[in-house]
Amino acid sequence: MYLGCQIMSEKNSEIKDGLELKTGSKLATEYLHSECGATISRNTAKTYQSYLRGYIEHLDEISVEVLSAKSQNVRSYLKKRARHGRREGTLRLDLTVIKGLYKWIRLETEKEALIDYLSLENIDIGRFRTPPTIEREPLNKDELEALYDELDTFRDRLMVTVGAELGPRNIDLRKIRVGDVDFEGRTISLSDSKARDRYSLPISDTLAVELKHWLTVYRPTYPFSEDHDYVFPSNQGGHLSDSRLLAIVKEAARNAGIQESLGESWMSERQKDALGTDADIREWKKVTVHALRHTFGHLMEEAGLSPEARRDALNHKSTETTEKYYSSNATEYKELIRELLHKERDNDDN
Repeated sequence: MYLGCQIMSEKNSEIKDGLELKTGSKLATEYLHSECGATISRNTAKTYQSYLRGYIEHLDEISVEVLSAKSQNVRSYLKKRARHGRREGTLRLDLTVIKGLYKWIRLETEKEALIDYLSLENIDIGRFRTPPTIEREPLNKDELEALYDELDTFRDRLMVTVGAELGPRNIDLRKIRVGDVDFEGRTISLSDSKARDRYSLPISDTLAVELKHWLTVYRPTYPFSEDHDYVFPSNQGGHLSDSRLLAIVKEAARNAGIQESLGESWMSERQKDALGTDADIREWKKVTVHALRHTFGHLMEEAGLSPEARRDALNHKSTETTEKYYSSNATEYKELIRELLHKERDNDDN
């Protein structure tokens, strides 16, 4: 269902449609208001506001307005971001968002900006000295089995199984409801919080049996489980929090001896506030909840599913997105997961 984007003004305390967006600039906020629901989604608008807010803060620091900014001001902002350890992909998104703002001003408003958005095409992000990209890695068969062995409860093992076999994002895994599981049709209806829609995937007979056993025998023993319909309840009631599910997976990976550091990145003050930390550096770990999604994507690729089929299973909007994030070398995945959707597990080798 389509949900339009209602964005509060900079001085209005009302939040409409559950979405609050602030950029520090009335003009930049109007840009998001105009594009959200038309050319970008709600979640993209929320992402863009963060990038625009950083740019606006930079302009404020040098006492420059959005309309009076010049191309060199954009370059100086990107240079500062590079000095602070931002990676090339982040700088490219910075430039994309800023360019989108000035394109909108030029084509859809009566205001005049000194920056010609076409001139921003001449900024070569590749010339900035940025750290290497952190490459997310899927789990191989041995790593996944080691992770299972260190999970303490049936609930935690089943969550990891669903994460690896169906590939939902963290928030969507935590918010699966009892009514989303169709045992007769052997499917699960999943939310896509990023695209704000839903999609269904088939589940294997084995996974269906485990889910049925969990819902009828184990789940009712959790406190407050009868007060809500989340498949994977928290001990405090409701669904698990983002941080708790991530902690469960990371602790099991550490105990299994499979946790690795993929790299580090500099954190802004805003990011530190969001994560509740004073640390200036964020360490990126190999085994996270999102690593299960990568495992699912690579599993499908190695099983020979077409880019279109993988796109639909991951609920991506384009095959380009799927290929960008889920293209691997010839890693062996035949026994990575017990079954691939409705296919029987291949036990003839390995």
